[in-house]
Amino acid sequence: MNNICWVRVGVVGLVALSAGLVQAQQRVGAVPNKATGWYAGGAIGGGGFRTGYEQTKANIASTGATQAAISADAKETMWKAYLGYQFLPQFSIEGGYWIFGKPSYSADITAPVTTTMRRSFGVDGYGADAVLWLPMGNAFSGFGKIGAIRTNTQASAADPGGGLTSLASESARKFNSHLGLGMKYDIRHDLAARLEVETVRNVGDTGKFGSADVIMWSLGMHYKF
Repeated sequence: MNNICWVRVGVVGLVALSAGLVQAQQRVGAVPNKATGWYAGGAIGGGGFRTGYEQTKANIASTGATQAAISADAKETMWKAYLGYQFLPQFSIEGGYWIFGKPSYSADITAPVTTTMRRSFGVDGYGADAVLWLPMGNAFSGFGKIGAIRTNTQASAADPGGGLTSLASESARKFNSHLGLGMKYDIRHDLAARLEVETVRNVGDTGKFGSADVIMWSLGMHYKF
């Protein structure tokens, strides 16, 4: 499924979230928060990279290796910082910066020589989202967001040794679709805790060193100016 299709899925998801939270608001008799203006926040969490390693296998084969097993380290600590403007109690725009960690893999090569090659990746990006907010009562609000992140992926050089060909360092920069869902709890009128999950599609470059879908879970603080 390409990025455009995922954007459409995100729109449908936001509509469904809106309907569900409106019904919840009506049931509990919640009063929407009328505050507008600037807010900022940060969050830290973890996540992973989903990939089939097709291009990784091709890159390993390009070194001259004919038999290898891949061992991946794809679970990473991730964090972000963001700034937003609340136009309406139900709608805001956010811009932010994300660091998605440094995943890596080891290739245990067994033919034509026995050796090990390790390659690491650095992934970060900046972007913007449209955010839909709907109060749920008792200081809770649900939200969904859709937007894009311009990701920057750096692949390190890798030398397998044993007379095999080395891989040069490479990089890829591209716009990727971005979706998220979460909950916010108002600790006081200007400070809240925020829990969310986000996904970024097709980070990297399939033609160079491969691509992956990023999943990020995070917990952070949200401050209203």
